[in-house]
Amino acid sequence: MTHLLVQEDLYWRQRAKTHWYKDGDLNTKKFHAAATTRKKVNRISSLQTDDGVRVTDDTRLAKVAKDYFHELFQVKDSVRTPVLNALRQVVTKENNDKLTTPF
Repeated sequence: MTHLLVQEDLYWRQRAKTHWYKDGDLNTKKFHAAATTRKKVNRISSLQTDDGVRVTDDTRLAKVAKDYFHELFQVKDSVRTPVLNALRQVVTKENNDKLTTPF
């Protein structure tokens, strides 16, 4: 029985902010309500696609988020290219090959 109480306590500790647990609101109704409210507030319930469509189901939410970050972190030719081309190369091709070889 004690094992179950410890397990439940750990569950709620993980769901709430650490300071709640340290400040003594261990296993009260207020503590449980705060943890549940925090979970609801932190949930993304909808996202908007590039063409303005609002999606709410988990599968499409994941796809919209993936597509957004995939596009965000793509290598793109920009006005930085002339600046980068003007920089003096410090690492030689031979050194770069050594630095990028697998362990």
